[in-house]
Amino acid sequence: MIVDPHIYGPGWTPTYHPRSVWEDPARPVTGPAWVPRLVDMIVPHYTAAIDLIDGDLGEFIDDLPAYLRAIQRDYVVTRGYSVGYWWAIDWLGGIWQLRGFDPYTGLGGFKSAANAGHNDHTGPILFLVDGDDEPTGEAMRAARWLNACTRRHPYRGRRTQLAVVDHGRLPIPPGNPTACAGKGIRRVVDKGFLSDEFQTFPTQPQETTDMPTTLHLIPPADAGVPELIVCVDGAGVQLIGLNGSTSQTLALIAAMKATTVSVSAEQYGEFVARAAQ
Repeated sequence: MIVDPHIYGPGWTPTYHPRSVWEDPARPVTGPAWVPRLVDMIVPHYTAAIDLIDGDLGEFIDDLPAYLRAIQRDYVVTRGYSVGYWWAIDWLGGIWQLRGFDPYTGLGGFKSAANAGHNDHTGPILFLVDGDDEPTGEAMRAARWLNACTRRHPYRGRRTQLAVVDHGRLPIPPGNPTACAGKGIRRVVDKGFLSDEFQTFPTQPQETTDMPTTLHLIPPADAGVPELIVCVDGAGVQLIGLNGSTSQTLALIAAMKATTVSVSAEQYGEFVARAAQ
């Protein structure tokens, strides 16, 4: 796990929708891998549509998967590449994985394709709001959580604060001006509401040491590879094989305080490849 899920309030965790819940297998999200150490900025976006699915009368969260598939289809057909944002955030504070990494494993992320001239070093977040509306408090809270996940990603190798700059105030290449991310989102950016340092209530001091993130990986049953314990920090990845008895395995997982995560064969391979570097 990249960041304590309760960092923004006791008992609070974001509702997370992985890419698999909306993606059309015929048009999967693809792109070049992101390079965590380069990312220094979170960039909010909007669609500019004045009536999208944002909780108004007759608008339901169950309609969002089809909406996101339509966005992906439009990108692929008209632009020739996948949807450019890392995540979308709905009015309930739900996080929808688009190009972004899985915040619970740190895996599966692609480089931004939403910030022309700045894709290498930025993480774009799409707020699902009508026109110039401000995001809801729940949506802003989810954005701060994603900011924290990105800032503390172990592959960044550092925990320096990420700047938050709305899309319209990036240095845009000549001939490509934009009103994105709208007046409402710009207001909350200016007030600092999307910085992961912003707090609306007293909190306990947070642990800030760069201790390794420890995961217990469970690969697919048909992958033919063993379970592993993975220690991740800024220096790289260390793998620990699990070949003992069930009781020995459970004892080691408990002793190392490893978080058990089911991973795909591709994600498993990414950890192994990182360890070999």
